[in-house]
Amino acid sequence: MREQLIVELTALKQSIVAANSEVYLAARELVNAKDELRLTENSLIVDGLIDGKNAEIRSAQMYANTVVDRQNVADAEDSLESAKMTLNNLQTELRITLALVELVKGVA
Repeated sequence: MREQLIVELTALKQSIVAANSEVYLAARELVNAKDELRLTENSLIVDGLIDGKNAEIRSAQMYANTVVDRQNVADAEDSLESAKMTLNNLQTELRITLALVELVKGVA
């Protein structure tokens, strides 16, 4: 049992390090996707493609011209949430394994 717990803790350590990296990369991808959306929006305005007479029309024009960029932002947000959930699950598994270590120590 002791050796199995050591193996599990070692594997968890590696998994948590990897999951932290995934969260970081997913957060960077989200920032990049949001930057791309802003650049597209700014370009549409500068190029005169957003020319509606009122805010509602301009908003609709912006929405129609940024579908791909907004989908990229949504995908990046989903990836970040998934990476966070994976990390959270690994941290929960670590807490459970550490509790088992305490139980084994009490028995030994």
